[in-house]
Amino acid sequence: MVLLPQDWKISTRMAIALLLPIALALALAVSEIRGALERAEQMRTGEESTKIVIAAVQLAHALENERDFAALAGQAKVDMTPYREETDRLLTKYQGLGSAELMNQGMVQRVADTQKGLQGLAEVRVKAYTKNFDSVATDLAYANMITPLLSLPMEVARNGGSNAADIWALSSLSIGKASISSQRALLNAGFSRRQVKKTEQKEAASHGWLQKVTFREFQTAAQRKDLQKFKEALDASYISAMVGRAGTIKPLEIDVNIVKDWNTSATRIIDNLHEIEKQIALRVADTAAHERYAAQRTAWWNGGLVAFALLLTFLLAVWIVQATVRQLSRLRRTSLRAARQELPALVTAVADGRAAKEELRPVPLDLGTRDEIGDVSRAFEQVFGEAVKQTAEQAELRASVNAMLASMARRNQGLVYRQLEVITGMESEETDPVVLGKLFRVDHLATRMRRHGENLLVLAGERPGRVHQEPAPLVDIIRAAASEVEQFTRIEIVTSADVWVKAQVVHDLTHLLAELMDNATQYSAPSTQVAVTSRSTLSGDVLIEVEDSGVGIAEATVERLNKSLTRTAAVDASATRQMGLYVVSRLASVHGIKARLSSMGRGTTASVVLPSSCVAVSRPMPDLEPVPAPGLVPAPEPAAKPVPAWSQQAPAAEPEPRTRPSEEPQDEPEAPGPLPLEAPPAPGGLPRRTPLATLLGRNTPVPPQPEEAHARDAAELRRRLSGFYTGANRARQDHDGKEDRADD
Repeated sequence: MVLLPQDWKISTRMAIALLLPIALALALAVSEIRGALERAEQMRTGEESTKIVIAAVQLAHALENERDFAALAGQAKVDMTPYREETDRLLTKYQGLGSAELMNQGMVQRVADTQKGLQGLAEVRVKAYTKNFDSVATDLAYANMITPLLSLPMEVARNGGSNAADIWALSSLSIGKASISSQRALLNAGFSRRQVKKTEQKEAASHGWLQKVTFREFQTAAQRKDLQKFKEALDASYISAMVGRAGTIKPLEIDVNIVKDWNTSATRIIDNLHEIEKQIALRVADTAAHERYAAQRTAWWNGGLVAFALLLTFLLAVWIVQATVRQLSRLRRTSLRAARQELPALVTAVADGRAAKEELRPVPLDLGTRDEIGDVSRAFEQVFGEAVKQTAEQAELRASVNAMLASMARRNQGLVYRQLEVITGMESEETDPVVLGKLFRVDHLATRMRRHGENLLVLAGERPGRVHQEPAPLVDIIRAAASEVEQFTRIEIVTSADVWVKAQVVHDLTHLLAELMDNATQYSAPSTQVAVTSRSTLSGDVLIEVEDSGVGIAEATVERLNKSLTRTAAVDASATRQMGLYVVSRLASVHGIKARLSSMGRGTTASVVLPSSCVAVSRPMPDLEPVPAPGLVPAPEPAAKPVPAWSQQAPAAEPEPRTRPSEEPQDEPEAPGPLPLEAPPAPGGLPRRTPLATLLGRNTPVPPQPEEAHARDAAELRRRLSGFYTGANRARQDHDGKEDRADD
């Protein structure tokens, strides 16, 4: 499942928001660090190139000395071993530096040229200053090895840098010094033979022009301190004079002093220039090393600074995200606690009347911060405060509606009781079985009206009104509940546990079972029976099951209905469609009774678990006379006691019970008396109520006076005789019908 951006977490959103600038800063930092590292690498390459340049300059100076003093070897018998050893040492050093792989392409090419030229050094040493290899050829051969070495500084100077001027000055000075060395070699060769050839004098004079050019460039690029030393070291007039005079000196005039003077003076000038050359080369090397160190330090400093900045940014972002998420989590916990605990508790207190409207306070949700999250917390606090206010107003309205419902229900209840008294009186005076049957139907409707009125009291949060004073057997409670159902003839009591129910539970259990039985008869076929069973469990509880043979209920619907039975919900519009469930739920919650529906495809079973706390410990034994056997009509006695209901053998499906109100209230009727039982049905007619009979309650009215007892006994006698007459007629008709069918 792909989450949309609006479904992302706050931490994810903030991380993505910070990702782009961090990535951009990182890219710029990486580019800067890379540039610094590249500059550092260039400086390192420059430093290595500078080392090669210094080695090349030193090697060129050694080659110059070897060439110049070799020209005097024939006459002055100069030992060339030290000069050649110095040359070989510097050559080895140079070749070692030249093999480094840190040079640029141009530098590599020039080093390769120098290596190629130096390969003929051994051959030049053999041929130098011989008959086949005169002084000019020897000078040219050494120059072919020296010139490439002196061109390396110019290649380094092309790469730029702060030491480019020094490198350029070094290159110019080295070339000018090399030209003076060539003049020294040529004149040494001529003076040692006591004759300077024209070619030697001409070649030596040609170097004068090169010196002017190179020394002018040196003076342009060199520093002031180098210029001062240069002026002190160079004696250009002496060199030019000796070169000009060399061609005019006669052989007899050339002696040892001239050779010595020329060689000594030229060597001093060359050595002084070489000292300046070495100082410039060392300064170039120091500058290159410093620049390389500075470039590396800059690269590492920039890298460290960027890493520190990124780390600081990351830590700051994490801290901000955690602080924000922590505040949101705190707001969420506070809101959920207020929504799930504090607000429902406050609403329940308001609904139960335990909290006055003036005592209500908003649920505290303010986080105490001044940011947007704090504003949201205060907004939530206002929302919850308004919810509490509306809840209080709704509780007041609900209480008013419940009070009106309770008042109207009690008034209607009083009228129903009076209606039942009137119907009872009419039944006692009527002898016609047809009229008695109609009166019973009216009586049954009035009894159901009384139950519906009690439903209104239950939904309004009031007690139904009927109060029982003594425990009653469970079988009588089931029969009494069946008598309050419209289709009571379909209810069949299969088995019943031999237990007694406590007095305070009797009427509520009767009402609860009546609602379940009524529901079972309404949602099953009229031709089927509704079975009611009860049994005791090992834990001491009593299980009562009401099973019908209807079409059953879907699993989802059963689950929803069971949830309604397990919690006492507030009355709303759905109560009109499922009033029985609301009444069962509320009556069950009063005594800890558990009610549950189940369906196995066909039919529905309503299970009621009566806890052991609702079962009487022992069976009460009231001092009552036994009931006469069925079919016997007792003789009326003036002081006879009323027949107890618990000793009668009631039918499987009893008509609706009823009680009389024990006393009349001042404004509206009090709760009526205990539930009455019905007498066995008259022959051929509907069941008849036994006047003033109850489920063995102490609220049985005071026995009537002798006159009233005599009149009631007479009415009972008339009722029994009327029933006997009706039954005899129906039996006769059935007998005649059978004979007619037999004749046919």
